[in-house]
Amino acid sequence: MQLSAASLGIAVVALLIPSAAGAAAAAAAQAGEPKVEAVGACPEAGAVRGLLAPLVSATEADDATVIVQDRGPRFRIAVGATATMLDDPARDCAVRAQEAAIFAALVTLVVALAIGLAGVRCGRDVPLGVDPGSDAAAVDAGDGG
Repeated sequence: MQLSAASLGIAVVALLIPSAAGAAAAAAAQAGEPKVEAVGACPEAGAVRGLLAPLVSATEADDATVIVQDRGPRFRIAVGATATMLDDPARDCAVRAQEAAIFAALVTLVVALAIGLAGVRCGRDVPLGVDPGSDAAAVDAGDGG
């Protein structure tokens, strides 16, 4: 079977459209937009992404992928190793998107806070969580040992 030039052109364009859309999605993800994957129809990834984007920084968005799974009357939200399952027998997709965005933002911000506190020091250059009057604080601050 022979293809005309027009048919071949249409076939090439049809093949390029999905890859152009994929490239646009990849570029958006690289630009610091939250990465959200949805398994099932409720909620949609785009709805969660739109609600989550203003809640986290570009750096925080790059550090985690949110996965939302529609399980009928329940849905699961996972951010890295942290996950929860919520009941929603009404299957209100807008509410599910809000709950998923809030959960993802909280998990992302807690992780960012924990990483940020790792280098925080208080008082006399004593690591956070060490009693300033202890022997460990004196050694760490250079007062002894």
